[in-house]
Formats: sequence, structure tokens, C-alpha cells
Amino acid sequence: MRKFALIVVIMLTLFSCKKHVPEARESLVAAPPCITMAGYDSLSTIALKAAWLRDHGAEVCPNLLNDAEKTHLVVDTTVVPYPDAKTYIMQWQTLDSLVGNYMYQKYVSFEVDSDRSITNVVLVPEYKDNGLCYSIPLFRSIVDLYQLSPTSEFEFISAKVGPNETIAIRFKDNSTGDVIYYDYTIEPK
Repeated sequence: MRKFALIVVIMLTLFSCKKHVPEARESLVAAPPCITMAGYDSLSTIALKAAWLRDHGAEVCPNLLNDAEKTHLVVDTTVVPYPDAKTYIMQWQTLDSLVGNYMYQKYVSFEVDSDRSITNVVLVPEYKDNGLCYSIPLFRSIVDLYQLSPTSEFEFISAKVGPNETIAIRFKDNSTGDVIYYDYTIEPK
């Protein structure tokens, strides 16, 4: 009887060890490599580019998405806020909660009243090339680049940037104290 019990214990030990081996191997599998923006850059229309980002944006190398942030940066002297428009202020933690885990499946947009004052920040299901929406990865790259905290404030203001009417993003760089402006581009990066 002792021999039988000893054999059962040894068999159970061997089988339980073998069950754990595949799990360990699965965790060692490397993540798939990220992709470049070459597919995006080869497209000729904004609609096609927005569709490409929706389908492939999560696969793009993070450093390339952060580089796209630079296309939105503008010199503050080119931003002319409308005099009657009120600034809408939102902390990063509130905006982060609103956008959740979305990448390019939704975009940040704005409700604007007749005085060009922003009354609300909302998510829209697709990119619109009217200058009133921003990609969610843009905000994440700004937060990373400028090391913003959850309580850092984004200010949204209706303004002219050159000849374009837009919603400008304004925030304070935590490391320098400088006020930084961003605006939309004509592409949904």
C-alpha cells in the first residue's frame, strides 16, 4: 500500500510540473514588432489615413506616435484667441478618464456655443477634418513629453492660428513653467 501511495504522489508531482512548463513558455514569447507609419504616409486622402490609424494605430511604434505630437506644436505668438470666447479647463486625470483605453477608435472633440466658447469636451467616433478634434495619442504623448501630472490642466480655447479657426490646446510645461500651445493639423495623427 505504501508503494502504491508513493507511486501516486510521484506521478502527481510529475504531471503537475509538466502542466506549468507550457505556461512558462507562453510568457517567454516576444511581443510582435511594432510597425512604422509607412502605410499611413502612402495614403492620399484624410479619410483613408483616419481609417488606417483606426485599424493599425495600436501597432505603431510608440516613439513614432510621440514624434507625431511635434506636428501639432505651434508658436504662441501665432495663436490669437477670440476675445469673447471663454477658456474650458480640464485636468489630465479627468480627460484621461474620459478617453479610457481608446487609441484612434475615438477622437476628442468639443461642443462650442455661439460666442465660440467651449462648453464641453466629448468623444466622437471618427476623425473630422474641421479642426475641432484631436487624437487621443496626442494627449498621451504631451503628458509623457512634458511629464504632466494627473492634476495638470489642459486649457481649450477657440482661436485663430494663422488663417485657420481652431480649438487651441494650452498647458504649462512642468519643468520650465512655459505655456505651450498645440493646434490641430489637417491630418489625424
